[in-house]
Amino acid sequence: MIKLLGRLKEPFPDRASFKQSFMGLLGVSVFVSSFLYLLRPFGISGASDVLFLVCLGFGLVTLVFGTIFDLVIRYLLKIKTDEDSWTLGKWILQSIVLLLWIALGNYLFLLALSEGNWERYSLAGMLLNTLIVGIFPVIFSGLVSQVKAASTNEKLASQTQIKRDTTVAEKNAAILKVNEVEIQEGNILFAEAQQNYVAIYYKDGNNVKKELYRITLKELEDLLGSDIVRCHRSYLVNLKQVENVKGNAQGLRLSMVGFTEKMVPVSRSHLGLFK
Repeated sequence: MIKLLGRLKEPFPDRASFKQSFMGLLGVSVFVSSFLYLLRPFGISGASDVLFLVCLGFGLVTLVFGTIFDLVIRYLLKIKTDEDSWTLGKWILQSIVLLLWIALGNYLFLLALSEGNWERYSLAGMLLNTLIVGIFPVIFSGLVSQVKAASTNEKLASQTQIKRDTTVAEKNAAILKVNEVEIQEGNILFAEAQQNYVAIYYKDGNNVKKELYRITLKELEDLLGSDIVRCHRSYLVNLKQVENVKGNAQGLRLSMVGFTEKMVPVSRSHLGLFK
């Protein structure tokens, strides 16, 4: 139990793209319709004349309400799921809310079938039954996804061979001028997007300094050479300044030369570059 509670605080794999999420919901919807039609639980066989349409309706409710939920989470609330703060516990909580939201959709669908007969069905009962049926599969699938992703990324990190240039940047290397400060491109460790600015972390002798540059991460990426690449939607990293690589369920985490305050994340969508 203590180990399980500890896992709730550990990183969880970031969500798939909207297209992948929609296709997953479509698959779940087909499963729901098929399950209801073949097994006919909860007295659903009483609608034998229109059984196929009723089962199809429940599947469509799952697809529509699930898609609405994903759009709200992704584009309206803009919940970030590609950072270490996105944990298994938060994913389980989000999944429970999704289950209850779909249960509400099913309840409204039942009301439509019964022509608004509110006394025939209980919303509280619908929500409770959905939670009881769905909570354990959600926790189990979440644990499996977390363990599998962490194992894959830890293996990838252990197999990664670091070949970096330990020499000081050459005098004729490209120079980036930021706030009257000249930064040799080879001395840049990484850059992080921070609202309307980009924080550039770079070596200055034996020290690591930071400069805020009013520019977008994409514009900065276009200015720099091929050694400095996008590894996350909010980060650029100098591949020649990577000192160590670790992995967790979110992806890879890079330690930079001479900098121990934070690790640079490599999101799942950018793992191909490092593979």
